[in-house]
Amino acid sequence: MLKPVLYKESMAIPLQRKFLGDKEYADALEVFVNVCADCVLINQKNRTFYLAKRRSKPRSDWWFIGGRMFAGEEELSSVRRCIKRETGLDINLERFRFLDMKRYFWKDRQQAPQDIGCDSLCYIFGVFVTEEEVAIASANLDKEEYDAELGLKEFGVEELAELEKGIFSPITDLYESVFP
Repeated sequence: MLKPVLYKESMAIPLQRKFLGDKEYADALEVFVNVCADCVLINQKNRTFYLAKRRSKPRSDWWFIGGRMFAGEEELSSVRRCIKRETGLDINLERFRFLDMKRYFWKDRQQAPQDIGCDSLCYIFGVFVTEEEVAIASANLDKEEYDAELGLKEFGVEELAELEKGIFSPITDLYESVFP
């Protein structure tokens, strides 16, 4: 099984988390690749994925849970932080499995000007979840990021094919690699 490899040199001064203003962040999106850590919640028995309906661009539709990584943050720490913030689940690092790395050229973005789009490189992890964890995550979805009233929705191969009909297919491609 492939997994991401991180090479670290000792830094004299560790990188600090820094937030940019809206204008600065929009400018950065035009010149840098945005790196994200996403996670798909998996029901192994049913051979299904749980997705949440995002409220914001670039993918304001059913999608994985996750978000932007911070400079100096390790991939697993990032995905764990995002899952905890967006669902309330505090999942042990050992449960996450690296599935793939994808790059997306999005046609639009949340930040103005929205029609410019953005470039994202995403580490994608999977975690097998229990029904209790799905209920907790659905009840605690970040209302700013997701349509919390819909909660998590379970998708099998047929539902994913219908969801992605006529558009690009990163979710169905991932599904096929998890459930060959």
